[in-house]
Amino acid sequence: DGRTLLIQELSADGLLAEWNTSCDPAEQIHPGDRIVCVNGRSGDSRGLLEEMSSELLEFTLQRGDGNRGCGDGLTVGAAGDDGGDH
Repeated sequence: DGRTLLIQELSADGLLAEWNTSCDPAEQIHPGDRIVCVNGRSGDSRGLLEEMSSELLEFTLQRGDGNRGCGDGLTVGAAGDDGGDH
């Protein structure tokens, strides 16, 4: 959509799969979720991809068809590379 990043699949050894094993089931990330904000940046999928290379990641997910921006939805923080999960 040019504004968000759609999670199509999770690699078994990626950061998002690691997150899923360590968090509450309600906070797990699934294919079909969208990343709408990364480190405070939103509104441009290319900008979100640039932010994904940061050492520390804090991102906001959108579930379903809602239209959410930074500060809404599920916020996930993780250190390290994204492991190709996007």
